[in-house]
Amino acid sequence: MKALDLTAKRFGRLVAMFVVNVLNSDRTRRCWECRCDCGNTVVLDTTRLRSGHTVSCGCFKTEMLTEWSLTHGDYGSIEYRSWANMKARCNNPNNDRFYDFGGRGIKVCARWDCFENFLADVGRRPSPRHQLGRLDVNRDYGPNNYAWMTPKRLASNRRLRRARHIKS
Repeated sequence: MKALDLTAKRFGRLVAMFVVNVLNSDRTRRCWECRCDCGNTVVLDTTRLRSGHTVSCGCFKTEMLTEWSLTHGDYGSIEYRSWANMKARCNNPNNDRFYDFGGRGIKVCARWDCFENFLADVGRRPSPRHQLGRLDVNRDYGPNNYAWMTPKRLASNRRLRRARHIKS
């Protein structure tokens, strides 16, 4: 099978310059030294380049994280983490808590797709002891069903679970 010539081809911000053979666990892999638009060079295998999974030397990810952080200045704050975790519980079937939230049909209101709207509706955490919780655990997440709660209030705000009877 004839090897692909990727010389001078563009992949996102990367341009393949020349072949580099890399020894990797008892076999040689065909890789490419690429120049990124930012000026850095990186060595990547053909599969990573052609699949589109790698589009830069890493500068793109850094720029995006900076942009997300500067959009509202709250990236990583307790409010931001609460918002992101809420969305993951409802939208991501791979989340450990999806079964209790999205799996039960609990959704996040469309207004809260934007973090700034979420923060405007719930406000800042009143104290380090407070956590966000739904007022009615059987309704969706939204401005009228969400509040900062103390651990005691959260503990009493759980849905009833049917007791399992074990037959002996």
